[in-house]
Amino acid sequence: VSLTSGPGDDDRCPLEALDQYRLVFDSDAGRLERRVYSMRADGEDMQALTAEGVIAREPSMAIDGRLAYSTAEGIELLEPSTGESHLLLAGVVHPTWSPDALQIGYAAVESVGTIHMDDESQWGWGCTGCSLPDFSGDGSSLVYTRQRVEELNERHEISTLNVTTGEGREIVPSSSIRVTQPTGSPDGRWMAAAMECDPGASASVMAALLPPG
Repeated sequence: VSLTSGPGDDDRCPLEALDQYRLVFDSDAGRLERRVYSMRADGEDMQALTAEGVIAREPSMAIDGRLAYSTAEGIELLEPSTGESHLLLAGVVHPTWSPDALQIGYAAVESVGTIHMDDESQWGWGCTGCSLPDFSGDGSSLVYTRQRVEELNERHEISTLNVTTGEGREIVPSSSIRVTQPTGSPDGRWMAAAMECDPGASASVMAALLPPG
């Protein structure tokens, strides 16, 4: 079912909001700016959550309704109780909340990491070409994609990182097949991702069993 269908609209990164009856996504709404919106699951009552003039994308909502999203400056945090936002972490993108809302995962130019929301302490792990992190369902690991160039050829892989021990593991081996947008299952056992065998071709969905620990 198509919920947004305006001419020229580019709508991305949908995710289910706290009340299970609204979706949160970013869209240009046919204009030259990109904002985060919420909308009822039936496609009605579309509301802008971020301010005009700020390019906002990649929303991630915590179980308590707090909204993190990417801007040109970094990751901003929107408090639902006040409607006010502030820059949480500069120079990073791709925010993802842990299931317990105690951490936010992110990607930077040469690392992936987490920020603990109680004291805003950060943990980072070197990872060139890594992006699109997502917490596993049990909150123990980040699953992310990595792109690199070997002998002028692009290589893609998906790995997982234990956020307590820092131990990393390769889940989908490096290959020329483009794999992206990994997401962990609620029980922490499986990972799903989009897969493109040929550049520009339609993507298919794959799944992989995550290693224990």
